[in-house]
Amino acid sequence: MTLAPRPGDEATAGEALVCVYDAWNRLVKVYKDADADHDGVADGGDSLIVTNAYDGLNRRVCKTL
Repeated sequence: MTLAPRPGDEATAGEALVCVYDAWNRLVKVYKDADADHDGVADGGDSLIVTNAYDGLNRRVCKTL
């Protein structure tokens, strides 16, 4: 998992995004980090923003917002 700044809020650390990648380094899920400590771990308090699904040829076949 990777912690990334939310676009437009780079100067403030108020909101961050937690990016989850699979074994092939493809972005699978993005969460809005609700923790005050911004630990970079997707836990129960975080809200899911986007989910991506891929086929065997590394093409994104489904994007769920």
